[in-house]
Formats: sequence, structure tokens, C-alpha cells
Amino acid sequence: MLTSRTVLSQPGNDSCRDIKENYSKTILIAQDLKIEVHKRDTIIDLQGQQIKKEKKLGNKKRNRWIKIATIEGVLLVLILLL
Repeated sequence: MLTSRTVLSQPGNDSCRDIKENYSKTILIAQDLKIEVHKRDTIIDLQGQQIKKEKKLGNKKRNRWIKIATIEGVLLVLILLL
């Protein structure tokens, strides 16, 4: 599942390390040895279980309305020019 090498931090070490993987995302390795691989909408933890991320619907709805408003604006300008 992982596309890059995995380096675990020492149990007494407070720092976290970031490792880049093929998708230019990062793997965050924390002190408690849990690994989270961020790929699109899933998180893969140390045991290999996939957990769905909570999707932020607010941004998607806002982006959709911006696209609709842009299309309506372009159509309005075209109608006014004719």
C-alpha cells in the first residue's frame, strides 16, 4: 500500500518526520507510531485499515455556486453584446 519507505520515530522522540511519497503528499509519523497516509479521501493507519476522511461539503458547495455564477455571467455578457 505504501509507495515510499517508512521510518518510525523512536518512542522517546517528540519530533515528527515527514516523508514524501509518489503523489507529492506526506506521511506524518507521530510519537505514538501511528502512520497516516493521505491519499485523496482515505487514511491508512499502521494496521493497514482504511478510514474515510470527513469530507468538507462547504467548500464544494461554494465552488459549485461560483462555477454556476461564472457561467451565468458569461451568458449575460454574450446576450448583452448581441
